[in-house]
Amino acid sequence: MLDDLVKAGKIRYYGVSVEKVEEALKAIEYPNVQTVQIIFNCFRQKPAETFFPKAKESEWEFWRASAASGMLTGKLRADSQFASDDHRNFNRHGEHFDVGETFSGVDYKIGLEAVEEFASWFRQGLR
Repeated sequence: MLDDLVKAGKIRYYGVSVEKVEEALKAIEYPNVQTVQIIFNCFRQKPAETFFPKAKESEWEFWRASAASGMLTGKLRADSQFASDDHRNFNRHGEHFDVGETFSGVDYKIGLEAVEEFASWFRQGLR
């Protein structure tokens, strides 16, 4: 449908936002897709292995640095509570890795431990 809008002169290009590398690779097959947003952070590195090299070959623009649903901000704690309709209640234990962006598919407790370790690295570097 978006390619039809380009053909009709209604839009010049379009971009997409995806969750999985496979979706990103499929998206860049469309000639009018000019940008791809994909989840990429210290927990989700797969785009660097498979998608970024392919996108670079075609000079595509891409980025979507995710804070892992707030986990990488350092503001969440083990006892943090979320509203019943908050997406962070889904996949809290990482049972569906690479499904949605909730905590980048990492178990909440393990993710918090990793964030604390990252923070300690930064604190050591600042001394």
